[in-house]
Amino acid sequence: MVPSACRPARSVHVIEMWRLVLRTSWTDTRWLETPCWIPLLMRRLPFEDDAARAFRQEQAAQFVGFADGCTTGSGIGIYSPGLFWGSTSMSQITTFVNSTGSPTPLDINVIEFTAAVILTAALLSHIRSTDAACTHVHLWTDNTACRSWITKHRAAHPLHLFLLQVFSHLQLIAGIAVTIGHLPGKINIYADATSRSFLVPNGPEIRAFLAPLEQVSCAPALLSVMEQISVRGFERISETAQEALTVSVKLLS
Repeated sequence: MVPSACRPARSVHVIEMWRLVLRTSWTDTRWLETPCWIPLLMRRLPFEDDAARAFRQEQAAQFVGFADGCTTGSGIGIYSPGLFWGSTSMSQITTFVNSTGSPTPLDINVIEFTAAVILTAALLSHIRSTDAACTHVHLWTDNTACRSWITKHRAAHPLHLFLLQVFSHLQLIAGIAVTIGHLPGKINIYADATSRSFLVPNGPEIRAFLAPLEQVSCAPALLSVMEQISVRGFERISETAQEALTVSVKLLS
């Protein structure tokens, strides 16, 4: 349930997103199309739980990636087997304005959510740069709130809504569907180590394992806009859809 105080602002957000979609559809009709394989991929099969669905989606994906965040230094780590790894920090964002207009300390859920969006951008940018054939990528996160926001594509806070807009734009621009699943943190060792700058017990071994892979830039353009939105909340909410599109284009260029 969305708090009543933020419903009007969220309605503006939804309207502006639809206006942008319709304007863009004049030149790119993919915004109005849904291939039949996507609903089949997203649906839950009989007797299938979230974990089984996520593993089925992973098996259908051409590319897979892992994302993680930690509260120590607001670190973010991403990893794609055989392709790349990356790390950055959200330390410049310490609070964000929530749905009631009050400052809220940055929490692990937002950090993990940002890591998943950054991983999406890195994967899609890699695919476009190599011209690889791909229609579907799968993400893994060890944060259930992050998985829920992305799976349901619903949130109430302005910063979360912006991240969902970027997540949508990235898929539409690249023409690729993204699925996400949850896995225990003890399995997500490579993204976890990069989010902590390898300051973990097996850090040297993990660094050596990742050394042959490309180290990618972790979306500074995204973090810069997030810093602005984190302090203004729903103020100028009608502008965020276009800002999300602009950032997405930069991330994939």
